[in-house]
Amino acid sequence: MSRLFILVDRAERSIAVIGRLMMYASCAAVVGIVVLLAGSSLRRYVLGTPITMTEEMTGLLFVATSCCCLVHGFSQNQHIRLILLWQHLPPPWRQWMEILGQAVALATIVIFVRETYAFAEFSYELGSRTDMTNILMWPWMALIPASLAVLGVAIAIRTVGNVLRVSSGIMMPSTAPEPDAPPRELL
Repeated sequence: MSRLFILVDRAERSIAVIGRLMMYASCAAVVGIVVLLAGSSLRRYVLGTPITMTEEMTGLLFVATSCCCLVHGFSQNQHIRLILLWQHLPPPWRQWMEILGQAVALATIVIFVRETYAFAEFSYELGSRTDMTNILMWPWMALIPASLAVLGVAIAIRTVGNVLRVSSGIMMPSTAPEPDAPPRELL
């Protein structure tokens, strides 16, 4: 195995660890949402005074939840794939189509990072805050391009690894033909 293979493998493992840490942050945000909503409901119906920041903070925590789980989903191959036509291609074509798809995804992410970063930077310059509770908006807005940038790095590393595998004649695990297996029953 060449040094480049080893380097790509280590990079993929590192990204998987970063993705797992980001997933823990996403889980913490979900717990925050549940605690905030439960506390607000109890306070509203028991004490008669709602927590004023509930809606705004829940929305911001939802953004954190959505952004922080992207890398883990990708590193575990649990992301959405459009395989309707792709699954009917022979395995060598599948590999190149997956690499092409990763390149398109990477180009799209570069555009999204650029645009969302500009939006977060503008929010920082304005000192944007939420309406009711005066929470700073730019840190939450900066989470979007930051998480997309990490996802972009993960996709770039996987793409390099896939190009190396295909050029070395190694079958990519995600494009290997599936053995004939009985259909899974739905519970």
